[in-house]
Amino acid sequence: MFQAKQKIGQYELLKKLSKGGFGEVWLAEKKSPLVTKKVAIKLPFDEQIDFETLRQEATLWEEASRHPNVLPIIDADIYDGQAVIVSEYAEDGSLADRLKTEGKLPVRQAVEITIGILSGLEYLHSKNIIHRDIKPANILMFGNTPRLADFGISRAIETATVTSTIVGTESYMSPEAFEGVRSVQTDIWSVGVLLYKLLTGFLPFPQAQAMETMYAILMNEPKPLPFEIPVQLQKIVFKALEKDRELEGRAPRRYQTATEMREDLQAFLNNYSEASAVIDKTRAFPLSDKEETRATVVKLRIPLERNLGEGWRKITDLKMPSTAVLFLILVLSGVTILTFSYLFGATGSTGSREAMVGDSEQSTAASADSPAEVPAEASLKASKEFFRQGNKFYGQKKYEQAIEAYTKAIENNPNDYGIYNNRGIAYHATEQFEKAITDYNKAAELNPYDFSAYNNRGAAYEDIGNIEQAVADYKKALELDPDNKTAKNNLKKISGNGK
Repeated sequence: MFQAKQKIGQYELLKKLSKGGFGEVWLAEKKSPLVTKKVAIKLPFDEQIDFETLRQEATLWEEASRHPNVLPIIDADIYDGQAVIVSEYAEDGSLADRLKTEGKLPVRQAVEITIGILSGLEYLHSKNIIHRDIKPANILMFGNTPRLADFGISRAIETATVTSTIVGTESYMSPEAFEGVRSVQTDIWSVGVLLYKLLTGFLPFPQAQAMETMYAILMNEPKPLPFEIPVQLQKIVFKALEKDRELEGRAPRRYQTATEMREDLQAFLNNYSEASAVIDKTRAFPLSDKEETRATVVKLRIPLERNLGEGWRKITDLKMPSTAVLFLILVLSGVTILTFSYLFGATGSTGSREAMVGDSEQSTAASADSPAEVPAEASLKASKEFFRQGNKFYGQKKYEQAIEAYTKAIENNPNDYGIYNNRGIAYHATEQFEKAITDYNKAAELNPYDFSAYNNRGAAYEDIGNIEQAVADYKKALELDPDNKTAKNNLKKISGNGK
């Protein structure tokens, strides 16, 4: 529809920069007798033109344009029936372009850029505007100065906005955003995802399919950050990615304002030195005390009960909004490897064991004694495939084949605690308790801050009659996750039996 050298009002199109469902963005020139200025011009398709929506977008953008970290709007008009929104042209491209070139950014640069983004969001939020689509492609770079762009789905807010339409980019959306709930904290979650990607080159929820991504964001914890990321910075990232915005009887866990997160990042940066950065290589998660344990993040934790009704109650006890519960049920029926025959047709274990780590939940963590060597990409790929096979065999109750597949996965990636956890469960199902305990030990060694290895090991000790050790492990699991019902029930059951 649009082509180079085409004139639209006072603008001549030079080169197409991007194309989306709404229309196209072009590099254009505006010439006058005194100066020629290059600009970016947003051109909605005819069938997409809603003049009232465009007016609202231009109005919001104009209100937000008076800040150095917000891309200024230059013009918004209609020329011969064609709506246009014109902004400054960023010769340095977007943050997404930089990531494609560099993969990830140095810690200092990543933090400085994030501080700039948060500064821009502070200004937007002070004007009661939420951006709703923070991601690298919507951050334009002018040297090392980031500017927020693309206000196409931004909205004016009061405190929290609830809509019937889910908008945004799913990888950067907060759990509540999938329910149509938007507030300043949904923008903060997106910044947390963005900072994670700047530091690692990867997403904290790296699932390939949109539905799997939504499930992971709702139910899983983010992937641990590499050990070379300073612990103080890890805490900031994970606080931005807390699922709980508001909790009854206690303060919300996620940052409440962009200012809070910006100030924490600035305090980190003031004390950070590349030459003297302290790296804690014993932690898969940035924990310093019980108050900051991340194990309380909502996660799919369904015990191996023998009763479908009880299992159904466990699902609904997650206290998620109704649509999220419906989504979870759909996922359990098809996407995840945990079938109902696995969840509720358990073997004769006395204690309830924690659900297996899913295909997308593999997390490489180093030993507490020494840093792990990162396997080659081909080995990681092979490990993931064997891991999937093991989960499939377990779901089919082919336990020996599952053990064999998990063993091959470990041979290709000996640093992944999730594989040891799952092989331990497979050994447990075949009543090879000592081997199960050995694998649970290794899982706990690789990730001492995940409660499931302790809970599973407690169940194995209970099955062989070592009640003292079982009680100790259940208590350790509860120390890491005070809200975990599986460990609570197991401990209560032992106490009720008078053991």
